[in-house]
Amino acid sequence: MSVDQHAHVLALPRRDTVTTTLYRAGMAALFVAYLSVLGAWTLRTAAAVALTALAGLGLALTLLRAWRALHGPQPALTAEGIRLPGSTLGRPALVPWARVHLVWIDGRLGSRSLAVLPRGEGPHKVRYLPLPADPVRTDGLDALLRRYSGGQVGLAEHPPEDDGGDLPRGARVVPQPRRRAPVHTVAPRRLLSAGPALILLLPVVLALPEPWNQPWWPGAHLTLRAPDPCAALSPDLTAAVIGDAVAAHRTGDGGGASGCSVESGSTTLIVRYSVHTATFGSSVREADAYLHTAEPDGRTERLALGDDAWLAGKAPGSRAIYLGPSQLLVSRRGNVVVEVSYTGAGDPAVVRPAVVAIGTRAVQSIRLG
Repeated sequence: MSVDQHAHVLALPRRDTVTTTLYRAGMAALFVAYLSVLGAWTLRTAAAVALTALAGLGLALTLLRAWRALHGPQPALTAEGIRLPGSTLGRPALVPWARVHLVWIDGRLGSRSLAVLPRGEGPHKVRYLPLPADPVRTDGLDALLRRYSGGQVGLAEHPPEDDGGDLPRGARVVPQPRRRAPVHTVAPRRLLSAGPALILLLPVVLALPEPWNQPWWPGAHLTLRAPDPCAALSPDLTAAVIGDAVAAHRTGDGGGASGCSVESGSTTLIVRYSVHTATFGSSVREADAYLHTAEPDGRTERLALGDDAWLAGKAPGSRAIYLGPSQLLVSRRGNVVVEVSYTGAGDPAVVRPAVVAIGTRAVQSIRLG
């Protein structure tokens, strides 16, 4: 705070302004980083772009506000009235002494402010001017108010009494205690209150897996994206069962369910990945439940493939008629389920080994965290 004959500037110490700016910038960076580690760019790209843009806008406004606090017009007590800081993009305003109804020191979230209530306006119109954390640095503020206002305005001990209307935001109806406000603990306090809410609520709001269902979580064997399913349908593996196939056709997306199919006449060969990302509970258990739900009644062959696998369909020499796939292999690795289905009239003695080879390549392509 500085004093001259014309104005008494109410400016926060440069260190407080810089510290607050760094804290807000750090929170914006942590928010964007948390979006990234949750896999929002993979599973919720549009939401990640929108939220990152909002965080960037908030950071830009924070930097602009800091620049104005350091280099722009400062709030001050003047002979004409109280000069208030403008909004981030607005100009400073002046409240003439004749329009000042009440002035008091208010505390909000551990920060001290000079509260100014203009005459004839409701309590929701209170203006706040930030003050230094140390009350010693504002000693004599009452004398300064009386000096510049010509004795019209002094420092009140408390806000306006509650008359049934709403009090100003953060206002208290008791005098402010004369003690050092813990401004240096504001950032950790806000972090401790906002951090858990951000960690737990953001995955729920964006329908993303919780931190413990992420590939980077210690001990987790998970992934958020499936490999290219068409990579498992290479000509060297499909030639024996599909013959002259048309070009592979891919469906779905790489984040949740994706598939690739090749056809030749009435013969179809499909590889499908499904990545299970549970919003609540275990993604691995969800994938395992899907694996066993898909298992048909009747004879299946267990395979040593991935974490669990089975093969169903026509056995060599079988005369059974299948309405579904002639051969179906389903395997799970981590939270990913691989399905290889063959529908056609090929010899099971030739088709089954080819389906197992295709399924093996598809499972081995999965990269877990």
